[in-house]
Amino acid sequence: FAIFGVITGLIFTVLAITSTNGWQKRMGKNWKKLHKYVYLAGITAATHYLLAVKLDLRRPIVFAVIIGFLLILRIKPLKQLVKSTPLKRLLPESIRKLKLT
Repeated sequence: FAIFGVITGLIFTVLAITSTNGWQKRMGKNWKKLHKYVYLAGITAATHYLLAVKLDLRRPIVFAVIIGFLLILRIKPLKQLVKSTPLKRLLPESIRKLKLT
């Protein structure tokens, strides 16, 4: 579990350092490529949490399911479906205001 924690920490550190406007301008299109590693960080973070907890796995499993759901929503066809469906109106106002880009 420690390896997954270190990997997650390194990914998040690099992403945090390069998240400023200055780094975005310096990196150009490569900035978006680099920041796609957030998906890997989410998976390694969930794996780290699952492996670190010894007794009650309910919270880590909920965490992993939420991360998985959010990552699945990033798939273009599903994102377009969510944007175009009338079911979007059933979501709470606070979630509807979020931009799914």
